[in-house]
Amino acid sequence: MNRLKLKRLRGWMGIALGMAASVFGTAFAEGSVQTSLGSTASGEPFNQYLYAYDVTSQYIKTNNRPVYADILSSGEVINISLCGAVDADPLRIEIYNPSGTLVQTFVPIAGKGKIACNSTLSGPITTAYKYTTTTTGAYQIRLYNTNGGTADERYFKRFDITVTPNNSINPDPRLNSGRIWGRAWAFNGYETYTATGSTDSNYFVRVPGGRTGSEYIWKLDLNKFAGFRYDIIANSIGLDAPNSGYSAEGTASAAPLHPIYLSYPAQASSPPTLPPVISNFRFEGDGGRTFISPGNTVGMNDTGRFKFTGDVDGTYTITIDTNKDGVYGTGDRLLLGTSLASTETSVVWDGKNAAGTVLPIGNYNAELKVRLGEYHFVAYDVETSGGGDNNGLTVYRATSQTGTSNTQVYWDDVTKLPGKGGTSNLPSGGASGTAAGTHTWGNFAAGGLGDTRYLDTYVYGLVSSVLSSAVITNGDATITGKVYNDTNRNGVADGGETGIPSATLQLLNSSQAVVATVQADTSGNYTFLGIAAGTYTVRVISDSAVNGKTPTIPAPAQLTVAVTDTAANGNNFGFVPSADLAITKTDGVGSVNSGNNTTYTIRVTNNGPSSVTGAVVKDPTATGLNQTAAACTAVSGNTCTTAPTTAALQSAGGVTLPALATGAFYEFTVTANVTAASGSVSNTVTVAVPVGATDPTAGNNSATDTDIVTSLFSFPATFTRTTTTAEARAGSTTLLRA
Repeated sequence: MNRLKLKRLRGWMGIALGMAASVFGTAFAEGSVQTSLGSTASGEPFNQYLYAYDVTSQYIKTNNRPVYADILSSGEVINISLCGAVDADPLRIEIYNPSGTLVQTFVPIAGKGKIACNSTLSGPITTAYKYTTTTTGAYQIRLYNTNGGTADERYFKRFDITVTPNNSINPDPRLNSGRIWGRAWAFNGYETYTATGSTDSNYFVRVPGGRTGSEYIWKLDLNKFAGFRYDIIANSIGLDAPNSGYSAEGTASAAPLHPIYLSYPAQASSPPTLPPVISNFRFEGDGGRTFISPGNTVGMNDTGRFKFTGDVDGTYTITIDTNKDGVYGTGDRLLLGTSLASTETSVVWDGKNAAGTVLPIGNYNAELKVRLGEYHFVAYDVETSGGGDNNGLTVYRATSQTGTSNTQVYWDDVTKLPGKGGTSNLPSGGASGTAAGTHTWGNFAAGGLGDTRYLDTYVYGLVSSVLSSAVITNGDATITGKVYNDTNRNGVADGGETGIPSATLQLLNSSQAVVATVQADTSGNYTFLGIAAGTYTVRVISDSAVNGKTPTIPAPAQLTVAVTDTAANGNNFGFVPSADLAITKTDGVGSVNSGNNTTYTIRVTNNGPSSVTGAVVKDPTATGLNQTAAACTAVSGNTCTTAPTTAALQSAGGVTLPALATGAFYEFTVTANVTAASGSVSNTVTVAVPVGATDPTAGNNSATDTDIVTSLFSFPATFTRTTTTAEARAGSTTLLRA
C-alpha cells in the first residue's frame, strides 16, 4: 500500500472511530499514532520516540519542551499514557494549570499511567493516568524519563495524551482531537537516519494573522522525513539573525514560537482578508545622512537603517539586491524580522552582503515585503526529506483535518550554504505539493545537505511590497545646494524664487578632476553624497536646463567648497533667463503730409536663447504725432492676438507681452495723425525683458522712425512770371515772390 493510501485509510479510520465514540462521549487524543505515520520499521508501527521534557543535546537544540492540552470546559479530564525507552524506566508527570501553578505530580506505574512499550495502540487505553481539570485554558504537561541514561536514552517509545469529557471515558489514541500542542517537539527516529526511521507525519501550526481575531493554520506535511534525532519548531523568521530566511550551518540558532498541534486545532479562526498597508519606506544613515560609508572612517556612519510603518502586526523582509541582477532572491542579503502595527520599524543594515563582505560603493535597490501569518519550519540535522525526486516535505494552508488549499512554499539552501548541493526556489517559490513547492534533500545517509545543518522551509499569507534604495559611499560628508531662478538678482534663494529642475552639476577634486556628477531634482535641489574630507569645486555645466540663462551669483557658476566629515549646505547657484529681444518700427515711407495719418508696423522678435514671458513694449507720445489706434497684424505666426491700446503703449507701464519662445514675434500696428505743419517727426518704440531676465544685446531694444513733414498746399519758394506782348510794350516786368 503506498503512503498516500495509507494516510487516507488512517484518516477514514479516525472518522469512523470518532463517530462511534460520539455515542458514549468523545475522547480527544494525540500522541504516537499521529507522530509516527508511515512507519516502515519492522515490527514497530510507532517509530518516532518522544524525548523527555528536559532532554537537550548537540542534536536536540530546544530546551524544556512542555506539552499543552487545551481545556474547553472545566471538569474535562487529561488522560496520560506513557512507556519509556523500556518498560521498566522510571517516569514522572507534572501538570501546571493555565496560571502556571504546579497542580499535580505523578509517577506512572503499571496499571496507572504506564502502557507497554510494544503496545499497538489499536483501541481505548484502560490504564491511563487521569487528571480532572478545574478551569478552562491551556494546561502545561511536563513528561520526564528519569532512567539515569544518556540524553539519547531518555525518551518515550509510546505516549498518548487525551482529553475526555469525564473519568468514565477511556482515551482512544487513534482519534484526532486538536487539543494537544507544543511549541517544540523532539523525537528519536528509531535510532537511525535510514528509511526505517522516517515518518510521514503531519503537524498543524497556528500563526496569528496580524489583524484582530485572525489566524492562519498551516499543515506541515512530512514525507519520508528521517533525522535520527531532531526537533520540530515553528516561528515567524526561521533562524535567528543574521541567518533569518536562509538555511545555514549548525552554528546558527532558532527559537520556537508558534503552537504546533498534532492534529487540526479544535479552535481555529479565519485568516485575514486585507493585506498590509506600508508607508514611508526609506533608508537613513547616521546624523540624517541618506547613505552609509562602512569602508571609510571606522565607527562613523558604518551602518544605516531601513525604516517603514505598517498598519498591521506582521513579518517584514527587506531584500537588498546585492548582486545587482534585478531579482530579489537567491544570493541577496535578506533582513527578516517582525513589525508592529502603526509603529515605525527600524532595521539595521551594515552595508554587507549575505557572506558578510562590505559591498562596493554604489546604489543598491531594496524590496520591502510585509507578510501576514508567516511560518518557518527549521529542521536541524535531518539527513533526509523525501530521499528521491521532489517527494520531500511541503506545507499547505489547512481548513480542517483533511481539508487544505495550496500556498507558495519557499526555501533557500544556497545563499548561506554554497556548494553543499542545496537548492533554492526563490524568488517565486512553488505551489504546495508540486515539484517546485516540495522541499527535498538527502538519501537516508550521513554527510548530505541536512547533516548537522539547519534547513528552513517557509510560507506566508497576504503580502504587500514596496521598493526603495540604499547608497554606499566612500566618505561621510555631503555637499548640498540649489540651482534657482534669481529673479531679483541678489544671489540669495529668496522665497518664491523657483528652482531650476534637472540642472547638471559636477564635483571636481583639488586636481580639478571630475569625481561625481549629479542632476538637480524637480525643485532644483542637488546633493553630492558620501564625500571624503577635502577641498572641491562645484560647478553647473551648460545643458538644456540652464542654456539661455545667465548666472548671477556666483558668476561664473562655480564654487569652492571645503568639507570635513559633515554636511556642507547652502551652495546655491542663481540664474536669470537670457533673451535677445529685438524691436523694429517703420511706416514704410520717408515723408508724411501734415494733417494726414500714417501707420507704423512694430515687431518684437525673441532671438533667444531663452523663451521669455512678460516683456514690456512702450511707444511714448511723440511731438507732432497723435496716436489714434493700434491693431494686431494678420501675419502668420504672430503671437499678438489681443490688440494693445494706445493709452497703454504711451503709459509708464507700457504693454506686457505674452510668452515669446525663441524665434517667436509679436507684431502690431499703430496709426497716428501728423499734427506737425512742417519739419520732421520721429517716433521711438522700446522693448525690455521682464524682471528676472537679462538681454545680452541691448542695442536692438529700441527703434525709431523719422519722416519729413510736407503741406498739402505748398508752393516753390520763388518763381518768375513772363509778361505778355502787350505788357512788354508797356515796358513793365514783375517779379513775384511767394
